[in-house]
Order: sequence, then structure tokens, then C-alpha cells
Amino acid sequence: QNGISPVDYLANIVLPETDGGIEPLLLCATEEIAGSEFEAVVPINDRIVRCAGRIRRMMKLKKTDNSRKKLALVVYNYPPGDHNLANAAYLDSFESIRNILIRLDKEGYNVGEIPENISELFLENNIVNSPKWSSRHCGALIDKDEYENLLSSCPELKKDIEGIWGTYPGAVNTYDGKIRIPYLRFGNIYVTLQPSRGCHEDPQKFYHDKSIPPHHQYAAFYRWLEKNMDAVIHIGTHGTLEFMRGKEMTISKNCDMDILIGDLPHFYIYQVGNPSEAMTAKRRSLATLIGYSTPSADGAGLYGEYLALRELFDELHEARLMNSQRVPSIEEEIRQKAEENNWADLKGDLEAIEGRLTDLQRSLIPIGLHTFGNTMEEKERIDFLASVMRFDRGGIKSVNRVLAEQDGFDYTKMLEQKSPKLIEYDLKARELISAWIRGEEAPPELKDQKAFITGVLKNIESDFELDGLINALSGGYAGSGLAADVLKNPEVFPSGRNLYQFNPLSIPTASALERGRTIALNTLKQYRGKNGEYPKSVGVVLWGFETAKTCGETVGQVMEYLGVRIKSETGSWFTQIEPVPREELTHPRIDVTIQICGFFRDMFPNLVALLDDAVRIAAKLDEPDNAVYDKAVSICSLLISEGIDKKSAEEMSFIRIFGPRESEYGTSLTTMIENAAWQDERELGESYERDMSYAYGRNISGAENRRLNKILLSQVEMISQVQDTYEYDVTDLDHYYEFFGGFSKAVENNRGEKPQMLATNTASEIIRTEDISDAISRGAVSRTFNPKWINAMLEHDYHGAQKIADRIQYQIGLSATTGSVEQWVWEKTAQTFLFDDEMLRKLRENNVHAANEIAMRLYEAKQRGYWKASAEEAEKLMRILMEFEEHLEGGS
Repeated sequence: QNGISPVDYLANIVLPETDGGIEPLLLCATEEIAGSEFEAVVPINDRIVRCAGRIRRMMKLKKTDNSRKKLALVVYNYPPGDHNLANAAYLDSFESIRNILIRLDKEGYNVGEIPENISELFLENNIVNSPKWSSRHCGALIDKDEYENLLSSCPELKKDIEGIWGTYPGAVNTYDGKIRIPYLRFGNIYVTLQPSRGCHEDPQKFYHDKSIPPHHQYAAFYRWLEKNMDAVIHIGTHGTLEFMRGKEMTISKNCDMDILIGDLPHFYIYQVGNPSEAMTAKRRSLATLIGYSTPSADGAGLYGEYLALRELFDELHEARLMNSQRVPSIEEEIRQKAEENNWADLKGDLEAIEGRLTDLQRSLIPIGLHTFGNTMEEKERIDFLASVMRFDRGGIKSVNRVLAEQDGFDYTKMLEQKSPKLIEYDLKARELISAWIRGEEAPPELKDQKAFITGVLKNIESDFELDGLINALSGGYAGSGLAADVLKNPEVFPSGRNLYQFNPLSIPTASALERGRTIALNTLKQYRGKNGEYPKSVGVVLWGFETAKTCGETVGQVMEYLGVRIKSETGSWFTQIEPVPREELTHPRIDVTIQICGFFRDMFPNLVALLDDAVRIAAKLDEPDNAVYDKAVSICSLLISEGIDKKSAEEMSFIRIFGPRESEYGTSLTTMIENAAWQDERELGESYERDMSYAYGRNISGAENRRLNKILLSQVEMISQVQDTYEYDVTDLDHYYEFFGGFSKAVENNRGEKPQMLATNTASEIIRTEDISDAISRGAVSRTFNPKWINAMLEHDYHGAQKIADRIQYQIGLSATTGSVEQWVWEKTAQTFLFDDEMLRKLRENNVHAANEIAMRLYEAKQRGYWKASAEEAEKLMRILMEFEEHLEGGS
């Protein structure tokens, strides 16, 4: 299923990608020579044909005059619906398409008349998957004869499709008995949308088997593109083509992706901060990646009641100096306002209240969306560089740290104590950076900092995104660029290059192991503080997304729980594990159940083996207070009592890594939440457990073992996940409720009680661990309800309200899987987005379909009991929903 051995994967895929290598097709293999100890290299004929075909089409693209080239720009509509067109990670897709059309026009492509508002044209012409409000058609219609012709070269796929989806034309995206290929045409440029996967139209198929073939319209769409277009460009992170059935890499003639993309040159505009999913797109759909930047970052700031609290603290500090008689009344007012703002958990501790306020004010958040081809404006550059320079970088101290140390302060201690003086140094650092950008000199003690900033600024200003795309469309070499978090690794600029991942052999790094140790100790301290003892079994979520960007923080966390370490004398090719002597440990060895996503499995087979080794070493140490050993012994005994032979039982007793089956990447849980197609929360945990019951290790890859998974789930007492980037907190991304929440719900189902859930934020200057409810509340305050975040989103027509609607859907997922979205969050959601007339007007003008989706999600929250709306609130909500329905049915 992997398609290639781990050593060959590293040598022949990963390393060539750092030089810009693309399309890793396996052209030959070795086979034993009969009667000999030698092997012969033999060609794989169909792969040679595919490679030659793709080279031929690329050469045609290179030689064809731009005016005659036909290009398909493909956006996403996932989940399908009018509210969710062209959704992509931190990208204004419609404005990006407009930028691309303008540039193509300058390069001599036939683009016709470039529209001002592409999203309106999509809606007016019903370019939507599974439209709810219109039945119009615009684009091509594929009749049965043409369909048969398009799929004539892939009879096995056609047979599979008919076995699941019935006969032509199926039930997904048809019109007048024919298959729809919806698109807008601008000269020779076709702007279209990727077909839905079918899971929202027929969810039951996917709940029971995620590995099913594409439906009729999906297959026809890509075969039609391959026949009629000179190249396809997928716009934004990410679509579904790269997640179809097939091998994880070095795809074969039987893989859906290979059949669908065929020989068509494929370019993919992809977010630079997402190495794990980017590599999947590159390797499974044969894409040349063109990286796009994330938006700028800035502190969340304060607003409303939180700003009033800050002003009260300013009064308090002044009163303590000038008028001590006023101090008690101001302190009491602060305590009262903190409780009104849902900070009753701080129990009136003034220092803790001010610390949380400071933390909120300094929380880094993304500002708006990026538009492909646009560079940051001056304010955005200053915001971004000030955020970059809050972090120490090797031998270069952060600007803030230097300034604080000049004044005699311990900056690390200030961060730990969340000192309000941190705000002062944020402002001073920003003023300095702004002056440097204008050309002013830096003092000697900050020369290195200015030099670093100057280099980053130069790369940001290079603006290679459109150039990179045009160069690729001309058959040029796409230079390689690292995919990584832009704040922690601003070396990713300039964007517009062909992305590659950090060398997996270098992971975990020494610094990541140390950070991982801190994460583990933080979680154990919190658990022990609440429960009075250490846990015996913990759960950890491990993502490829996070591992690639942190260089293995969570790997270090797991190793600390187990009480093992990497032998210092071993090299990266043959990393070896050894136990930490018991007397050196600050806690007993703790058993770990590890849940991985498919990206981690694909990107880091070396780490799967390493973690498997780590568990086995800890599990074989017969010593006091070794929960790993005790768990292995008890599992082995249990399995033997259930009829498993001793050898198999012993082997199974060491398995701790579970994930989706081979070639799968996630679970059905997100589809269930998106469809609202579930009755009881228990169903969500069962779905997650079923999809994540495949065992992994050094000598096992994707073997289903529901029984062992259930045993492990039934004993997990605490679950931990890392939040590693400013781009996403736990309220920003569906994968948090899918994995973190789904894992918790599966544990609850099997154990009978909820595990403690701890989220660790490693995106700030120091590592902080907090309860899941605190993480959700912080995300809601710093982003969801923050006018700074909202207004920046609403500057993007159509997409702004779309992104807000996404967050409300994620709140449903978090409520359902964690039970930790507090009532006040739902109350504030309704007040902010629906019951504020001015905000509701803005949402309707931005994207009326997304505004309706927000109202529908709040109705769902009310119906499920997550939002305990008053009778007046419920009546108001129903009135808003009825107004939306009347408006949308009228088509006005």
C-alpha cells in the first residue's frame, strides 16, 4: 500500500523534492533472478507510458502559444452548498482568480472580459454542488455516449462506480438526465468547481466505507478536463482528488488519482504553512505546487468589556500611587466585571485576572485572508515583522527580550507571569521595527535583529506567486521552497515556489525533544493537581501537519511519558531508543495510546517505527510503577483468556499506535457534523473508533484490530494535543473536534467517563497548557467575537461570512465531542452575529447563504441543547430564519 520502502521513500521522493522534484512515478522495480542470489531491474511498462504521456503533454503546454492554451481553474465547494463556494485555507479564492485572470491577460492568454465579482457570477449561474436554491445550468452536459467515451480507457473504474453509484448518470449533480460540468468561461479559461465527494448527498455510504470510488459526475469531470484542457490549476488548500482510493505514494495504474488526472499537467496553489497535506497533493495527484502566503498576524487586542477591564486596571495602578482610598472600590469593580465576563474560575484573583487580560491582548491571530499575487501592505508588514520578532531565533534574541533586559527585567519570568509590562515592550518593539523599515539605523545591540528583519522583508516583497504560476504554465522549472509555519520559519518567503517538507530524518530535533518534555511535564502537573496522582494511561493525538512544523514536539512528549530517550551516539538513519534510568525520571513511566492521522503515517514512517520501538522498550522494563509494563502484561493475559495464542497476544500487547486504514486520512466524524446527520453523541465516538481502529508500528501497517483499540481506549485517563501555530486554534479547524474531540468521545464510550482534555499551545513565546474548555473560551474571545478578527474577514466579499459560518459549525463539533463549549459562548454567538442588526446586515451583504448557515447552526445548537435559548431568543431566531428562507426562495 505504501508503494515504496521507507529507505527508498526518503532517498527517492523526499530528498529530490527539496530540489524541486515532482511527479514521483515508479518506473522500475527489482525481482529475484530464478536460481540466483541476484536481482534484476525490470521496467513497469504502464508507468513508463504514463510518464511519457505526462512529459508529452507538458512539452505541448510549453510549446503552445498562450493565446491558444485552454486552462481550467478549479475551486472547491466542500461541504457542498451555496454558502461554501471556493472555500480554501486563508485564501480569498475569488479575488485570487481575478488576479490570475488579469495576469494571464497580460501574458497573452485569451481571457475574454474579466468580471468584477466572480462570486456573484457563480451564484447567478448556479455553479454550485448540490444547490438548494436554484436549478439553472451553466456549463457542459455529458450525455451517455460521451460519458462512455470518456471512461472507455478505465473499464475497471467504471465497473466500480456502477457497483456503488448505480448506472449513468447517477444522482449527484445531474441536469435533464445528463451529467453537469458546471463552469464559467472567460475566453479559453474555464473557472469551475471540483465535484462533491458524494458523502453529503449519500452519507450512509461513507459512514460505513470511506474507501469508495468516485461517483459518475466526479469521474466524468476529470476525464473531461483531461480531454479538453491543456492544464488544470487547483485553487487553494485543499480539495479531494488527492484523497481518492489508491496507494499512498508512487501511485499505480489502479489508483483513482492516476486514472482521473491522466496525462493532464496539474498545478496546485497551496498554502505554505501546511507541509503534510501539501506533500499528499504533490505525491498522490502528481501536482506541481505553487505556494501561497498566509495572512499577516497581529495581537488580538482588547474590545468591549475586556477593554473596560483594562481601563479599570489602569485606574487601579494609578489609585495605588495617588489615591489609596479608591483602591478597594476599584478592586471590587474589577472582580465584579471579571465574573460578568465569565471569568468566575479565577475567583477574584486580581493578578490572575490581569494576567489573563494580558494574555488575551497579546494572543497572535491571523488578520483576514490572503489574495494570491498580493503582497502585504505597509501596516501588515509591520504587524507581521513585529510578530516574527517576538520569538528568539537561535543566537538572535527577540527585540522584546533585548528591550526588557536593557531595563533590568527577566523577560522569561515576565512571560511566565503574564506581566502587563509585556504590552509596553510589544509597543516599543513595533515602533522600532517601523522605524527600521523606514530606513532608520538600529542601535548596536539590535543590529542583528534589524539585519534579520531586513532579509525577511526583502523576501516578502519579492512577490513570486503569480510569477511562479506563469513560469510553471510555460513549462518552466518550479524552484523549491520549504513549507512551514511563516512566523516560526519566515525563511519560507518568498512564496510562489514548489513546496517541500522538512527532512523527516532530522525529526525529532533536540530542541523539539526538549519542548516535548516540557509539554509532557506540563500536562502531568495539571492532571496531578486536579486528581492528586499521576495518570497511568494517557492519549496523544499526533498529526503530520503539526509534526512537520514543530520538528517533532509531540514525539518528544510521548518519549517523556514513556521514560525513554534517543541514544546520543546514533545517527539519523538508524535512530535508536534507550530507557531513561528510573532514578532520573521525575514521574513514573506512563502508558501512551497514540492516535495518528494519515498524513503522519505517510510523511513519517521512520517516526512510526521509532515510537513503536519506544513503547516496546518501556513495556519490557519490569520495575515498580511502570504502567507501560503493567499494561502490556494485563493486555497479554486478557487476550490469551479470549483465545488468542500466546505469541500473537504478546505482540499485540506492545501495539499503541492507531490511525485510519491505509490510503485513508481522516474519519467520517466531520461529515456527520457537517450534515447534522446524527442523533446521539455516542454515534460520533463510535464512528471515530471504527475509522481509527487500524494498528501501526515497525512491523505492522494498517491492520484492523478493533478489540485491542477498545481495550486501550477504555483505560485512557487524559488526552493531550498540541496547538502549534497562530493560524489555527482549537476553534479554527474541524480536525480539532474530529481527532481531539473524537478521541475523547471514543474514550468516554468505552471507559464510561470523560478523560481530562489538555491542549498545549506552543505557538506563543513560552509553552502553555490549558484545559480544553479554557482553550475554546480563549479562541472564542480572541477570534470569534473579536471585532478586529471579524472586520478583517468581512473585508473579503463572500468569503468573510463563509469563514465565520465555518467557526460556528466547529463549535457544534466541539460541543458534541468535548462537551466543553460553555453556554455563554453560544449566547454570545447569537448576540454577536444574529441579534445585532448591523452585524446581521453586514453578513447578509457579504454572503447571504453563509449568514443563513450561521442561523441554521444556531438553530441546531438550540435543538441539541447546547444553547439554552430563552423563549424570546428562540422566537427571534425563528423570525430571522423565516426571513432568510423567504429571501432565498425569492431569488432576490
